[in-house]
Amino acid sequence: MLMRDLAAHLVSNFCRECNYAQLAKQFGASDQTIRTYIGYITQAYLFIPLQKFSYKSRVRLRSSKLYLVDVGFATAMNNLSGDDTGWKLENIVYLELLRRSYQEGYQIYFFRENYEIDFILCKARKVIELIQVCAELQEGKTEHRELQALVNGATQFSCEQLTLVTLSASRTAIHSGHTIHIVNAKEWL
Repeated sequence: MLMRDLAAHLVSNFCRECNYAQLAKQFGASDQTIRTYIGYITQAYLFIPLQKFSYKSRVRLRSSKLYLVDVGFATAMNNLSGDDTGWKLENIVYLELLRRSYQEGYQIYFFRENYEIDFILCKARKVIELIQVCAELQEGKTEHRELQALVNGATQFSCEQLTLVTLSASRTAIHSGHTIHIVNAKEWL
């Protein structure tokens, strides 16, 4: 029963950071039980985990994001939480990055502190690209948040390859002196 409820909860909250201690408290189980069950669920290829970016291994192991191997699972669960187009697009981008990583030899992480970067691509312990995903990029608060996160990441990680994948039209933006490639998802895929 616990594993089924946990799996259903994770499917309803795909692409979000998974904190094992919080889940243990929520489900009334031990942290180790939650880790074990999530391990079983990922071994069964329902989810693919993505570790948090850090040069410290203990930070990378503390939490992760879980992405569905097929976004159809979210649709099949009849998720009543509203429009999840943005989450589905982020999930699709991660699956494509994962596929490309086997050929190109980079590692993929996410980053969250005072701001969030959806995907950090690293090669030989060097950040080579920062990628944000946003389904609807409307001028104003959403666009500013996404572009500013990339600029913050560019400064913190000394990276100039900045990409924003969206359902909007492709264009190039200059934000705080940084060039950001805004790419339509169909073109990017």
